Amino acid sequence: MMLTQYLSCFEKLRADNVKLDFGSWYWVIDGGKSSIKTIMPKKIKEK
Repeated sequence: MMLTQYLSCFEKLRADNVKLDFGSWYWVIDGGKSSIKTIMPKKIKEK
């Protein structure tokens, strides 16, 4: 139960802090896109 909740919260954090740029997903750090790549979140809201 706790692991499922942790993974769900982490996925929301990731969805709120990534940005699609030139076909790749990057973490947003301090309000700007970083050079750290990630994968597309499972649930993403269109902004």
